[in-house]
Amino acid sequence: MPERLSGVLAVVYLIFAQGYTPERGGSEHRLLRAKAIRLARLIATLMPDEPEAFGLVALLLHDARDTARYAPYQLQATIAAMHAQAPSGDRTDWDRVAALYGELLAVAPTPVVALNYAVAVVMATEPARGLALIDRIDGLDHCHLRHAARAGLLRRLGRTAEAATAYRRAHALARDPADRRFLAGRLLALDTPEAT
Repeated sequence: MPERLSGVLAVVYLIFAQGYTPERGGSEHRLLRAKAIRLARLIATLMPDEPEAFGLVALLLHDARDTARYAPYQLQATIAAMHAQAPSGDRTDWDRVAALYGELLAVAPTPVVALNYAVAVVMATEPARGLALIDRIDGLDHCHLRHAARAGLLRRLGRTAEAATAYRRAHALARDPADRRFLAGRLLALDTPEAT
C-alpha cells in the first residue's frame, strides 16, 4: 500500500478539485467534494503513519469555507467575531476584516457593505485609499455615516475645509442625538487643531 499511496492521494485530490469547477455550488459538485474528503479521511485512518495522507485531509478542510463565500450571514458573523475579539486585548486583524468585507461585497453588493469595506480598507492601509472607495459609492448621499466617514478621512489627510463641509452634511442628516453631539464635537475640533 505505501508504494501506491502517492497515486491514490493524487486521484482523491483530483476528485475534490473536480468539485471546484466554475459551476461549483451544484449538488453534484458538493457530492464530489464530500466523497473526496471521506476517502481522504479513510486513507488517513487506515495509514496513520503516513503524514501525506493527513496533509491531504488538512488541505481539503478549506472546503468548509466554500459556503462562506456564498453566504452573507456567515461572512457577517465572522466579521462580528473578529471585532468581538478586540476588547479582550487582541488587535483587530484589519487586513482579514477588509478581505471578508471584500467577499461580502461580492455576494451582497449594497452601498452599506461598500462603505464598511472602505472603512476596513482604511484601517488596514491608508486614508486616501479609503476616501477613493467612499467617493465611488452610489446610493448613500442621504446617509450621515457616509459623510461622517468622508469627513474623518479628509481631516486625517489635512483637508480641513472639505472635512468641515462633510461634517456639517453628516450633522444635518444624523437623527440620533448622540451622533449629532459627536459630529458637532468633531466640527468644533476642526476649529481648535490642538483638540484633534
